[in-house]
Amino acid sequence: MASVSLEKKGEGHYEHHGTPVPCSISLPTLHAGTKILIEGKTLPNAKGFSVNFCAGHNMDHDIAFHYNPRLEMNRVVSNTKHNGGWGAEQISNDVPFGHDKPFKLKIKLTSNGYEVWEQVFH
Repeated sequence: MASVSLEKKGEGHYEHHGTPVPCSISLPTLHAGTKILIEGKTLPNAKGFSVNFCAGHNMDHDIAFHYNPRLEMNRVVSNTKHNGGWGAEQISNDVPFGHDKPFKLKIKLTSNGYEVWEQVFH
């Protein structure tokens, strides 16, 4: 189970709790300053997981932000997809996630892209 919390400056607070994964949640239009909090727990034998901000209802549409911790490869890949083509991958070899561990992800939209903070509980 996971939960998603969306805070928008001056426009309220939206929450989804106990959301089964994989899931697709429609969000209001996102602007610079929007913060999204995702809480979850990796599965004991997970290879990884991903968070995608899609411009449409599924992964066939443009993806404004793709965040993909790959536990087996010990890396986090961030990317975008536009008109069916993936952009240049941004790779971090600093992976705080582990198997069967609860975590929080906070994603903040900025005028230049996205800022991501990870917190893993051991």
